[in-house]
Formats: sequence, structure tokens, C-alpha cells
Amino acid sequence: MIDKGEYVLELYELNPFEGEWGDALGWKFWVRDATAPHEILKWDNGDDVDQWETTKPDLTLGSRQHEWAEVLSGRALTVDESGNGTEAPSDEEVIGKRMRASIAHEIPKRGKRAGQRVAKIVGGLARPVGKAIAPKAGTNGKAAPAMSREEMEAAWRRGVKRAVALEIDGADALLDVDPATLEDKCLVAMLNDLSAAVKTAQAEALA
Repeated sequence: MIDKGEYVLELYELNPFEGEWGDALGWKFWVRDATAPHEILKWDNGDDVDQWETTKPDLTLGSRQHEWAEVLSGRALTVDESGNGTEAPSDEEVIGKRMRASIAHEIPKRGKRAGQRVAKIVGGLARPVGKAIAPKAGTNGKAAPAMSREEMEAAWRRGVKRAVALEIDGADALLDVDPATLEDKCLVAMLNDLSAAVKTAQAEALA
């Protein structure tokens, strides 16, 4: 099973199929090291590492499939006040494209793998590969002092609790992520993405 952490994922196949609960869409990603994305990771037997995910085929706003389609295609997929949505991206716009995303471990409660620990892409944390992580501004307009490792881990745990309370898609999987096992760079990236996802969810809840 893929270790928990941040990776660069390259979509290589989209496969509509009839799932256990109706129409489904299969996503297949090559998995690359976030710090060295020029090569696909390998299993011990030499096979390329890939990650398979299943979603509903509809690009429902706020869903994982909507998030991935936006990040991979590089354009916003929105719905206006009349209910008219942006045209969904074609396969050519997303296949072969990459994104940064976090993988966590969770135990499904239903389905063929119910009760088994599986790797899953965390919803709400995907972003473009080249997206820079902006420093937070301090009161004097300069970058705020960096948090200590202990502070970052505490901030992660608080953020996960908020994400679960806000019912953010995939938040339950974050409960299994131990921040102490993550490298500093990975933890900073995941913490920034988690904070952004929580702020967005809080704003939507108040709208």
C-alpha cells in the first residue's frame, strides 16, 4: 500500500463503469515523488506505482471529482445563478496532466473492501504542481515567523478536527494521518491546503 503523504499524481486513464451503487467513474493515477516528480515511483517488484480511485461521474460542486477536474484542466468549473454549469473538460484536457495531492489511509465501512485499510486521495487538498506556497502575512506586512514543528503538528490536529466537523469530503481519512511521520516540507504543504479547505467550508457554511 502507498505510504501516507504528499505526491505528484498523473492521471493516465478515466474509465466510466457500472459500480456497486450505479454509474461510476474510475480514475487511475501514476504516483510520483513530490520532491522528484520526474520519475514514477516503483514497487519492490519493479512495477510502476499507481493509485485507483472511484467517484460518481457527475462533477458535483465540492466533490473530489470536481476538484480534480479543475486542478488537472487548469480552469474553473462553476455553476451560475441560472444553474448553467461550465462545460466539463474533455479527456484530452485532463489525461496526462498532473496535480499535487495527499494520500491518507482509511478503512471503508461498506463496499468490497469494507473493513480493510486502503490508500485514498484526500479530498480538498489537490493543487497544481507548480503552485507556490505563499507565506502568511504578519501584522507589519512581513512574513510571519515560521511555526515550530510542535506548533505545526498541533495546528494539523486542530485543522483535521474542524474539517471533520465541517464534513469536508475525505476529512475522515485525515484522522489516520500522523503529522509526526511527515517531513517538514510535506507537513507545511498539507497544513496550508487543509487550512484553505477549512476556510472555504466555513465561508460556505455562513453563506
